[in-house]
Amino acid sequence: MESNENKLQRNEFWEAHILKAQESEVSDGAYCLANGLSKGSFYVHKKRLGFTKPHKSERSTFVRVAPAPERNEKPPKVEENRLPDPKWVAQFAIALLGKR
Repeated sequence: MESNENKLQRNEFWEAHILKAQESEVSDGAYCLANGLSKGSFYVHKKRLGFTKPHKSERSTFVRVAPAPERNEKPPKVEENRLPDPKWVAQFAIALLGKR
């Protein structure tokens, strides 16, 4: 089992390299290659030591679509976070495929 002193030395080693890589004008991969470091180990320690930003949750890319209203017809009110009518979606898909 690794001693606390060895863990501390290992963490200091990787932290120093991560900071030098951030200061350098080359990519992390190029820094690792120039310094004889494993890219995989570099990225593992970079994440483990808290040098990476957490990923933001992705927002939905769903785009609301609706048929164009008739000239005399007012467009329907769109309610937030409401999915389109399933019948409309089916008709839309049939129209796109050209089948009945």
